[in-house]
Formats: sequence, structure tokens, C-alpha cells
Amino acid sequence: MADQRGNNSASTSSSVNQESIGRLITLFSSALTSEWTRKRVAYNFLQFYRATKALAPDSTARIFLHHGGFKAWIAHYITTTGQAHFNGRQARQRLIEELDNLPVEERAGIAQKIASSSIHPTAKGLIQSMEQQTLEAQAAATDTAGRKRRRE
Repeated sequence: MADQRGNNSASTSSSVNQESIGRLITLFSSALTSEWTRKRVAYNFLQFYRATKALAPDSTARIFLHHGGFKAWIAHYITTTGQAHFNGRQARQRLIEELDNLPVEERAGIAQKIASSSIHPTAKGLIQSMEQQTLEAQAAATDTAGRKRRRE
């Protein structure tokens, strides 16, 4: 079926989809590429990280972690957990909802593009610190699960 401009509706849908994907990549990448003023790691991020690993494989957070690694996941976490009210918040929420409705392959591609973003120098140390904390938590969980207690 053609629209008024003579375009195929499938190609129109595809171009709208590509536009949304571009906006999503920009939105999530900005969490990494923008200047950070925070001095501490993100609040409760470790709990959310653990929870993400238990989510369904087709959940957006898990897709970001699996396909984009820690960088994409932390960008998703920072972008989606903020509760502040600001101009444009509703539009941002609609865009995030669009992300959740995309096919898994599209979300995986977005995660990979976000992961290839450069990290702003003000964010680099904190992101490395958070990633190190997740690695230490994983090692501790593996170590605890692998040990058997001795009876005394």
C-alpha cells in the first residue's frame, strides 16, 4: 500500500524506525559521552546489575548487558532509572517504550552501537569503578557457591 507521497508503507515504517533507532542511540550514548558531575557510583547499581542477570533473555536491560557489555548496560541503567522531572521527560519515556517494543535483534544492534561510544573523561573513572565492583561481586558469588562448608 502506498502513502500520499507514493512511498511504500513498509519503507516509510522502516525510515521512521531508523529515525527512532538513531534517537535511541543518541539518548543512551549521552549517558556515557556527557560530562559527569557526580562524585560517587550510581545508587543501587549493583542490585540492578544482579537483577538484570536474572531477567528474561529478551528484556532490554539483559540484551544491553549481553550484547553491549557493561558500558551499554550502565548507559541503560542511568537513562532509565532517573526519577527527576524535566522538560522532555515524557518524550524520552515514549522513546524508551519504543525501544522495549523493538525486536531483540534491533535492541542488540543498538546496545552494540552504544558500547562503541567513547566515555567522557569525567565518567571514565566511575564507570571503571562500577564495572570492577560487578566483577568482584561475581567472583565473590562464584567463590561462595563453589565452596562447601566443613563440618566441625
